Amino acid sequence: SAVKFQHVKLAEDKENQTVQYGSSLQRLFEVEMNIDQSATDFFHDLVYSLFDEGVVAAVPIEATLDPTQSDSYDIKSMRVGKIMEWYPTKVRVKIYNEHKGDFSEVTVPKKMCAIIENPLANILGNDNPTMNRLIQKLSILDKQDIDAVANKWNMILQLPVPVRNDIKRKEADARVQDIEKQLQDSNLGIAYITADEKITQLNRQINSNLMDEIKYLTDELLSQIGLTKAVFDGTANAEQMQNYYTRTIDPIVTRIQEEFQRKFITKTGYTQGHRIVTYSDPFKLVPTSQLATIGDALLRNRILTSNEFRAVIGYGPIADPMADQLYNPNISDSRQDVSIPGSVGSPEGQDEYADR
Repeated sequence: SAVKFQHVKLAEDKENQTVQYGSSLQRLFEVEMNIDQSATDFFHDLVYSLFDEGVVAAVPIEATLDPTQSDSYDIKSMRVGKIMEWYPTKVRVKIYNEHKGDFSEVTVPKKMCAIIENPLANILGNDNPTMNRLIQKLSILDKQDIDAVANKWNMILQLPVPVRNDIKRKEADARVQDIEKQLQDSNLGIAYITADEKITQLNRQINSNLMDEIKYLTDELLSQIGLTKAVFDGTANAEQMQNYYTRTIDPIVTRIQEEFQRKFITKTGYTQGHRIVTYSDPFKLVPTSQLATIGDALLRNRILTSNEFRAVIGYGPIADPMADQLYNPNISDSRQDVSIPGSVGSPEGQDEYADR
């Protein structure tokens, strides 16, 4: 949710880039993907379906031209589809039909839809022994829970005579069945026993290390994909969050970004510098107490202007011309290549000097 996709165009130096706000792709990434989903909802659906299915397809639904006849088309809407069948150059996709209100299966060329595979499938799939063991342990735990809430008394009946042969064992079974019938037929659940019989109630289950094993397997599985408890509860430090983004988020985002660029940017557009890039706000997870220190370092080293950093913290720009220049207020103006309004070197200062 913290990653944004953008359609940009590289400058001639191949380093600076400009967001193409007027393009159809940028509108899809920024506003809405289709009549039912915003851009955030679409990527939420895409990633969750990716983990459910292992591989999904992002299929253009509406375009300005027929994608099978021309590559120079603008996409107007897009949806996530489940791949039902594979062909050499096409795939059969089950996708929501907004005109009929149900799911339909369509065959689309591979070149016009983004086919994205889950990069973590080998960890979260059936081939991972940790995952298989965890599923088995959870199944055993579920069975224990069902047994615990079932209508069972969990008690031992001590008979006055030893049960050492088949005849005595049959008598013991008959006695147990008799008590069960008494409890079943009684409205209040009351049964009687003889004076020389004794009942021992098992009021607690025998302890096992099942929960410890489940906890260990869960932590082991999460660590394989870069997740820790600290990431979930928001107490992760910078190193833990960096590990999480590097091992978990980046592989997924990279697969989506590369496939979108490969399928939805034409060869001509790529030659002209058009790209699909991802942007993650580096200040989103920074505590408020550290923003002032970071802002001072960025302004002092002339990395951001004052107005650019004001946008980071949610404030609008100011009209001061110096707020849009890379300017360090801690050093003298003569050592900086900036045009300060009113100074002798600036256009305003030269006009004022000439008038004098």
